Amino acid sequence: MWLKYRSNLGLFFSVLISFSIFVVAAGALPLQIRCPIQSLYQLGDSISDTGNVVRLFSIAPSSRRPYGETFPGYPTGRWSDGRLIIDYIAMALGLPLLNPYLAKNASFDNGVNFAAAEEVIKAGASQVIVPGNFPLGCFPFYLFYAASDDPTAYDDMGCLKSVNKLTTFENTGLQGALESLRKEFPNAIILYADYYNAFQSLLREAPTLGQC
Repeated sequence: MWLKYRSNLGLFFSVLISFSIFVVAAGALPLQIRCPIQSLYQLGDSISDTGNVVRLFSIAPSSRRPYGETFPGYPTGRWSDGRLIIDYIAMALGLPLLNPYLAKNASFDNGVNFAAAEEVIKAGASQVIVPGNFPLGCFPFYLFYAASDDPTAYDDMGCLKSVNKLTTFENTGLQGALESLRKEFPNAIILYADYYNAFQSLLREAPTLGQC
């Protein structure tokens, strides 16, 4: 199931709002794994890519610093200076970090990162978590390219209201689509992960969470 949402913001850029799909397969476990989940299959985009893009395009920005500076200390192809959400999920489940699908001779015994969406439910997945999008109006990229001289264009956290309104609209549409899927596949567990409000909660409480 290839799910993506495309929206236009004015005349100067378009945003491809995509999301990650986490597919969890349960099974028999060795004792060191704390949760009854044996394998984790990640299907998503750049925010969850553990190194597929750099194996296709060696000059991709994620192939050089500052990507990877805080973890593992060098670029791995992750579009982050450290760990990704999928890394923390794997760690919480007691699983190894997922290797990218395009990594040669890598182990996929406990799952794999595809960084691409497909028909996971029809393929037999019984438990699927589909995250919504982040409040993109709070991200530096959009704050720069969609900057406004109108102070009312920003909310109390300094985020662009128009961009976040668009993201909220897309997330609402996604939840409606998931509800339809639940009716179509009543035996599958299909959950929505609310990245939007989770991110905003962290942003709002940032002053009380200390500095890094």
